[in-house]
Amino acid sequence: ERRCAVSYSARALADSLTQRAPEASRVFQRLYGNMLVAIVLARAGKADSARHVIERSKGNEELDPTRDLTLVGAYGYVQLGDKEQAINLLKIYLSANERRRAANADDPGWQLRALADDPRFRQLVTGS
Repeated sequence: ERRCAVSYSARALADSLTQRAPEASRVFQRLYGNMLVAIVLARAGKADSARHVIERSKGNEELDPTRDLTLVGAYGYVQLGDKEQAINLLKIYLSANERRRAANADDPGWQLRALADDPRFRQLVTGS
């Protein structure tokens, strides 16, 4: 029951984020909020729900040219322990943000730390 309450609270917070956003950015903010909810779902052990929310919330280049939604989705997949999907979303993010490769190579941050020793991640951020 606690897990359901946590999921419900996360959804309510994400909805309030969307409502407070300027009209022009509401679609993006809704998807961003969904990604945050997916991370909460992953942490609450609701893997199938988290995956579903991530997949439907990735956006596209037109809506999100810097592909920030895919980065947050990668964080969700890290929480799920799905390194392959996390790296797939990071590829999309880094292809739109080449300058971020070196920063992630030097310090992937706590959100991506679980990927730091994965050879696919090292290849992605260093090119070697």
